[in-house]
Amino acid sequence: MNCYTKMFVFTTILLLGLHQIYASRPLEEEQWLHKNLIIQSLQRGTVRGSQKNPCSTVPGRSRGRCILTQKNFAGHVAHATPSF
Repeated sequence: MNCYTKMFVFTTILLLGLHQIYASRPLEEEQWLHKNLIIQSLQRGTVRGSQKNPCSTVPGRSRGRCILTQKNFAGHVAHATPSF
């Protein structure tokens, strides 16, 4: 085999194997968490109080105006592959 062919095959196998490595977690992860690591933490922002939902589907209860921008639609959701 040519040197470039061997390098191409090795690189291809290496790149295909990285897909499985991305899903793994390091061993002894709990010990890593308890070490003196510098982790940035942000302060919590203000939380608004709960309000009535104008888009409610309860008859006679929704007196507000529900526009399309207030509705939450999920688009392009990644579904899990079947396990069978």
